[in-house]
Amino acid sequence: MHRWQPVPVSLWRLLPGTAVAARMAFVEPGGYKRLLVVVKQTAYSMYRQMKAQGSAPLALQWQSLAARDRSHRACVKELGALLRKTGCATTFVNRQELHHNHLEGVDLVIAVGGDGTALSASHFLRDDVALLAINSDPEAPSEIGEEDRTNPAPTPDMRRSTGALCACNRYNMHQVVPEVLVKAREPKTRSRLRVHVKAAYNDTLLPPALNDVLVAHPSPAAVSRLYISGECQGKRFDMNSWNSGVWLCTATGSTAAMSSAGGVAMDPLSRDMQWRIREQLDSSAPQAPCSGIVEPGGQIFIRWNSQVGGVYVDGHYVHHSLELGDEVTVSADARPLYVFHP
Repeated sequence: MHRWQPVPVSLWRLLPGTAVAARMAFVEPGGYKRLLVVVKQTAYSMYRQMKAQGSAPLALQWQSLAARDRSHRACVKELGALLRKTGCATTFVNRQELHHNHLEGVDLVIAVGGDGTALSASHFLRDDVALLAINSDPEAPSEIGEEDRTNPAPTPDMRRSTGALCACNRYNMHQVVPEVLVKAREPKTRSRLRVHVKAAYNDTLLPPALNDVLVAHPSPAAVSRLYISGECQGKRFDMNSWNSGVWLCTATGSTAAMSSAGGVAMDPLSRDMQWRIREQLDSSAPQAPCSGIVEPGGQIFIRWNSQVGGVYVDGHYVHHSLELGDEVTVSADARPLYVFHP
């Protein structure tokens, strides 16, 4: 990790083709001055560590992983060169090493990787620090191909991040980043979910969810037994349910896992929360709703009735174990996040 190292303004050189290059000869009084760059660890790097320990899977496609790693590293290097020209005080930190202490005095966080890196960084952010995410390994212009029958575009590489939360990528960040730093672009407000878990001997407030929350049994083949209650479209409901878990999402997350589960896309700026029971057994609560929208100020309450369970925040990295009798309350009352978008 690098410490704060402001670069003298004299080292700044104009960026060709950048509309705000002339203004970026220094960071304006109203611009961002202290930056924290959160960098993902690539799969290639992780598997190399596993290989050294003799635990790497045998079927890995090392050549493809190495290509993705090179693209990511090139993006980080180019971003570092770009930021050194701005005079901003900048710190780089690995995603796995990110801690609340790194945010002291920071006014802008730049996440370099993909949606997963952006989500991980968002868990540490208050509502007074903006987030700019950069997709470090998008499809290269040469990979897209011509849109005609003689030269069709190749099949997309599904191992790459879609970058839904990213404002730019490796190929256009030289235009976007300078505009962000002088506040020529404004971030958008995105709502987040507040997740509170009450156990027999302690209460836990989990990181705010930018996308979604899943309450389910850790085994996908097991039944999730729970009691759920709340208010949906002005009507109060409560029921005991046997299912495969409960999804809850923000407007931002409504086009992610919730959409795949049959949910509806929401206005990105909506402050509502959407919930949906996965694969409910009809006999457990035949007349009760299985999904709905909860307006701001409302909440969903879940009492866990299986022996073991879990709460998963924005994927599987943030996980809190549940025991029989634990209570989970989810609402859209968490502090919002300011995110830059394309």
